[in-house]
Amino acid sequence: MEEPPKSSKGTSQGQTLSCNNNNKKTNNKEKRNMVGRSKTQLANSTMQFQKSTTTSIHAPEVHMGQTAAASTNKPQGSFPSNTEKNPKEHANIITLRNGRQLE
Repeated sequence: MEEPPKSSKGTSQGQTLSCNNNNKKTNNKEKRNMVGRSKTQLANSTMQFQKSTTTSIHAPEVHMGQTAAASTNKPQGSFPSNTEKNPKEHANIITLRNGRQLE
């Protein structure tokens, strides 16, 4: 039987193929690790987004609840008690376009 030819580095073709297979296995492991890290990062960013969205939705709900509670305490059909008197109440003269004044 003939021996496989040796390369210039002193390794046979069988050893070179074995080395290539090991490199492929290593590359596959690295790819799987990268995919795993990507999945983890995606899951973390999704959870963070979900929490911020929940917070954003919760704040207006609380505000609406406070507004509803404040409006139910007022008696129906009355105006607020802090009304102001009209400062121009004494001005009862109306000037028409033609310049005539009415009292």
